[in-house]
Amino acid sequence: MKGQIYPPEIVWQTDPATGVRVARVTSFRGNHNHLYFTNNSFYDGGRRFVIGGDRDNVTNFFSVNTEDFAITQLTDLPPLPYGEDLKALEAVVDPVRNACYFFYGRTLYRLDLMTLSMKAIYEAPEGFVHHVVSVPCDGEYVYTSIYEDLSARFRIDTHHGYVGFDDIFKAKPLSRILKIRADGSSSEVIREEQCWIAHVNISPKHPTHRTFCHEGPWNRVDHRIWAMDTETGEVRKLRETLPGEVIGHEYWFRDGERVGYHGTRPDGKAYLGYAYFDGKDGKETEFSYPATHVFSVDESLVFGDGGPAVPYISVWQKDGARYLPGRALCGHFSSFKDQNAHPHPAITPDGKYCLFTSDRSGYEQVYLAEIPEDISSLPLVEDLMKGKTR
Repeated sequence: MKGQIYPPEIVWQTDPATGVRVARVTSFRGNHNHLYFTNNSFYDGGRRFVIGGDRDNVTNFFSVNTEDFAITQLTDLPPLPYGEDLKALEAVVDPVRNACYFFYGRTLYRLDLMTLSMKAIYEAPEGFVHHVVSVPCDGEYVYTSIYEDLSARFRIDTHHGYVGFDDIFKAKPLSRILKIRADGSSSEVIREEQCWIAHVNISPKHPTHRTFCHEGPWNRVDHRIWAMDTETGEVRKLRETLPGEVIGHEYWFRDGERVGYHGTRPDGKAYLGYAYFDGKDGKETEFSYPATHVFSVDESLVFGDGGPAVPYISVWQKDGARYLPGRALCGHFSSFKDQNAHPHPAITPDGKYCLFTSDRSGYEQVYLAEIPEDISSLPLVEDLMKGKTR
């Protein structure tokens, strides 16, 4: 029930391989996830963060208090049919105005995180599927993308795996980037393409600067990361790629000027990189143990998850012109069976914890791992891979 407060479920453990203190924040026998790693989850001055959770056989939003770890139910949404279920992962929190934006069915809602009141601000047209929501620092508009629903042509279940992922890419669905006024008074299409568009991400500093991607297999899309300036109307490739080179999982640095990503060169060497939105030369540096997702606040310390093959939250520290070998913060041992089981590491606003999701306990649960001041005290991932300590 909305407003219900659950007592803390937090369980602190010491990672047996790294010695780092790790908290399993949720312990209810149901799946729980933090928001997608490119989207802010925190509000109320960083004292609380939003998660999605399955309780009473339905998915709703909850908040976690970082002082006492009590869990408050934020929404009381009826269940939707399978395949149309609430995709909590796609929501975003506006930390300045303490609001959460999310799609429920085809409707985009604004949830006041302090009063728990909800308002419908946009209705997607029939025949379209929605994607990740993003909000700029000024909070005036909300941005997202929608694309043509092709489920009548072939089987699709991208939320529970990658069923239909390749088919959608090949079909080149009609896609639109939307600009929606946060009060729901208006909406407009600011870009339309006959190509699968996803992951519209707004700079945390400049409301008119955003990236979006052409979704699909990275080695087959025409180009992955695009830059869009809504003030000038300019749309361009954020960074040119070579034949056989792949990049992706782009995210904004906290300075709002640079976009981070990881990639693999045509010769198979992995690298971490960033590009300036304004086109100035960025920087790319080779690193060890490719990660499935990476995230950082800048280039100095990068966190990543390695997939089932490298089941650790890894940390790469910049040392001059190179990244030191990856060190393990803690094991995640998640199955990666679907999007919700991806750890998607993120950093708390105070920089003290790494937030991630894992289904290592059987259910997807939300975790916080303490980040030590001395990263060199952590064991090398390469050493742990010889034993895969659990």
